[in-house]
Amino acid sequence: MAFIVVSWSIWILSLIGNIYLARKKNRNVVKWVVLSIFFSWITLIANACMKPEPSSGNVGGTASGGSSGSPLEHGSAGGPADSPSYHGSAGSMSSGGHVRGLSGVMMGQSYPVGGGLSIGRDVSSGLRFPNETKGISRTHCRIYPDGSGGFLIMDYGSTFGTFLKGYGKLSPQKPVPIRPGDVFYLGNGNEGFVFEQ
Repeated sequence: MAFIVVSWSIWILSLIGNIYLARKKNRNVVKWVVLSIFFSWITLIANACMKPEPSSGNVGGTASGGSSGSPLEHGSAGGPADSPSYHGSAGSMSSGGHVRGLSGVMMGQSYPVGGGLSIGRDVSSGLRFPNETKGISRTHCRIYPDGSGGFLIMDYGSTFGTFLKGYGKLSPQKPVPIRPGDVFYLGNGNEGFVFEQ
């Protein structure tokens, strides 16, 4: 409100000053008034465009169950951001996927993928296993959107591996497409999950 009052006050004072100067110098008053209005409106529009946008809150927050965990947070090189098949940013990605446990410790539990879901024993993992879980590395694998509506799964270089049914063992740091209905296993095969959308 104060911004509008100040802007209009400056415009009115500028208009009065221009009329006074035009009369004093015997110039065309209408021309000065039109010029004053034109430049004042340009200033008002420019100021309105430069006003900051209101904050939209926590984008991709952790309300749905922990940190999404980037590869850099896990100290691994060559993560999704470094891979040639990764495009875009988390804000522009699809968020319709989730992972549901089929067997093992996480059986029956569901976790949203959002902008990316890291899986492991590390405290920053979105899908975090208890520390005593055998066959699960601290930073085991990650599922994340590919930027074009699909999703990728990537093993971080886990000790016991990540296995995608119908594909086999994933090579470390090499993303592979994962589709709705695909089943994957971690470590010794006791920890099974299905990817759903």
